[in-house]
Amino acid sequence: AVELALDRLKAQGCPFDRITAISGSGQQHGSVYWTRSGVEALRGLDPTSGRVAEQLKGAFAVAASPIWMDTSTTASCKALTELAGDAMHVA
Repeated sequence: AVELALDRLKAQGCPFDRITAISGSGQQHGSVYWTRSGVEALRGLDPTSGRVAEQLKGAFAVAASPIWMDTSTTASCKALTELAGDAMHVA
């Protein structure tokens, strides 16, 4: 979807050098984790260098971003809750 939107903007002569941010929506309560080089990858996007997905390879720390019901941090959350004393101290 992003590629299609960017292609259409390019066809209409959009001044990409004036764009400072892009926001997207589609999945409720998702998270995206960038690598340290992710910001540089974003800065270096070039419409003449191929697809965005190819240019951003390695920019994300997690290949499949977790959504709100992800349970991959359950053990860490339990450990933090114990460290705080109990769930009421965390709340």
